[in-house]
Amino acid sequence: GTGKTSIALDILLKLHTANCTVAPSPEAYKDHKDTIFVCKSKKLCVSVSKQFDELVRVWGCDGQANTVAIAEAFVHGHKLEHPLFISSSELYTLLDRTLARAGSRSFFADSSEASAFVRELSGTGDLLEALDREDLPVAQERDAAPTTRRGAARSDQQRRLLTYERFCRLAGKSRSFTRELQAVGKSAVYREIFSYIKGSAEAMETDFGFLNENQYLARPHKASSLPEALRPAVYRFFAEYKSKLSELRLYDLPDLVFHLFRARRNGKLPCTPIQRVVVDEVQDLLLAEVKLLIELAGDKNGLFLCGDTAQTISRGVGFRFADVKALFHGLDPSA
Repeated sequence: GTGKTSIALDILLKLHTANCTVAPSPEAYKDHKDTIFVCKSKKLCVSVSKQFDELVRVWGCDGQANTVAIAEAFVHGHKLEHPLFISSSELYTLLDRTLARAGSRSFFADSSEASAFVRELSGTGDLLEALDREDLPVAQERDAAPTTRRGAARSDQQRRLLTYERFCRLAGKSRSFTRELQAVGKSAVYREIFSYIKGSAEAMETDFGFLNENQYLARPHKASSLPEALRPAVYRFFAEYKSKLSELRLYDLPDLVFHLFRARRNGKLPCTPIQRVVVDEVQDLLLAEVKLLIELAGDKNGLFLCGDTAQTISRGVGFRFADVKALFHGLDPSA
């Protein structure tokens, strides 16, 4: 792999070998480091996992791990005897599943909707489809009339993820997508909504998961590639965008991230308490996603984030390493 991925593997190997020496007693587990490796690409996750298994065999520790079994342990809050290598989309659906198990309001109506989300982002929902869903409360199954955030019964129609292609079709039919917005292009407007209005770290701290107009207009000029004079037009389109998502039974990635972030802040994610989080290709993640991963990490000093802005594969992500560094300002250095 590349240099940064090799460093990530070295960190994971050292943590795993340290865990191998921990005696299986509750008292000894205080030094155990539950670890996850996260990246946007499922393909990269599989590749790094295979390299890790080879290194573990050479080192003389435990052999190849069962990813499905590790994911099950994570959902049930058990100690992870092996790092969990997982794509970001799969991680979010597992976190949502822990909400369902605890009787809290999950984001997805059922396993089918969750698997469809993973397929949209990663091309496969094989991990989720392999997990045993029998421990989910009946209220989470598809025929149990799941509820919306306001408690009203949903129809049986499955919601869909708003992809960039669906965004373009929505914008093309919108009266709010004015000529001045057409001039800068759908991609630039998509990035403003996806990365800043809804996908920013600041949006996660709001009551509804998005910046209000004043907050958006007050963002520093360097925080956007669009002229500041266009921001009012962008926000007018965003108002219609929100309405259309509800009308067309669509949701976007920031909706899910905000749901999980609020649940974490409220202490409602009963998954394995993660100590170490290793993130590769961080430039493919929204800042809101990075903020969620920081929230998940028990050891803030044990976070490892690496990436290359020249290698991004995600459309709509306005990534800057300076913004990631800003997320650590004010954190307790001893945390």
